[in-house]
Amino acid sequence: MSDLVLLAAGMARRYGGFKPLAPVGPCGEAIIDLTVYDAAEAGFDRVVLVVRKEIEGALSYHVKRCWPTSLEVELVCQDEDAAVEKLIASGGKPPGTAHAVLVAARRLSGSFGVANADDLYSKDALCMLADHLGAPNAEHALVAFRLKNTVVSDSPVTRATCVTDELGLLTEIHERTITPLGGGSFLGSTDHGKQPLTGDALVSVNLWGLRPSIVPVLESAVEPFLAAIGSGAKPTCDEVLLPVIIGSTLGKLGCFPVRVLTTESRCIGVTHPSDLPKVQAEVAKLVSLGLRPAQLWK
Repeated sequence: MSDLVLLAAGMARRYGGFKPLAPVGPCGEAIIDLTVYDAAEAGFDRVVLVVRKEIEGALSYHVKRCWPTSLEVELVCQDEDAAVEKLIASGGKPPGTAHAVLVAARRLSGSFGVANADDLYSKDALCMLADHLGAPNAEHALVAFRLKNTVVSDSPVTRATCVTDELGLLTEIHERTITPLGGGSFLGSTDHGKQPLTGDALVSVNLWGLRPSIVPVLESAVEPFLAAIGSGAKPTCDEVLLPVIIGSTLGKLGCFPVRVLTTESRCIGVTHPSDLPKVQAEVAKLVSLGLRPAQLWK
């Protein structure tokens, strides 16, 4: 069985709504519907949705109404932990993608894929990930996209830039705010400075393939964060992000290798409200060209 963990617990404050259910398909299909359809076509036969209690009912209803019963689906609440519930109840946001993945991984026995529930990755990228996970003794993996293939508008987005070695293994990964400058150029910003980027730069959009050995790595970062919240202390960071935690282990003695799988396909998602009609137009074009089905799960 191939498991795909879909991260659907984000607050989506820039978008102002629940992005995974944003209607992007020709018949009003949500982003999450198209992503799960592609994942099932790629070979993933079980989906673990990481959600918040606030949206669990709505998403459960949507799954039962729209997805085939042949697809095994489990919903897991990221705020089932008392410390996390306390954090969100006080107006904070969920503890981040590293914690979300850890909550799901503790329920799984083998390797699994990870994806955002509000990004449309393409069937090709998901097939690449599924094939890698199915190979014996394969490393952890990251499916990396070209930066130019992950941007739908001129508004800033968050991407993690990637650096690989001559063997195709990940050596650096850095979360940045990406601002399109026009003419195929971009500017990547962090708290430590700014860096010009080209459209061909490799970036992560959180499409990972992870082995069970990731669990203790995540625990070592997440547990101190939750302990600080539980004691009323201020954590050292606002959230624990998966790319940051994995990046902090790269190059260390005994570190697990992360294979970078480069795809030339498109990854589109809705970050800002103004992105929605652009994504809808892209999906409609793919349908008209026969590259996407006009109707899911006939």
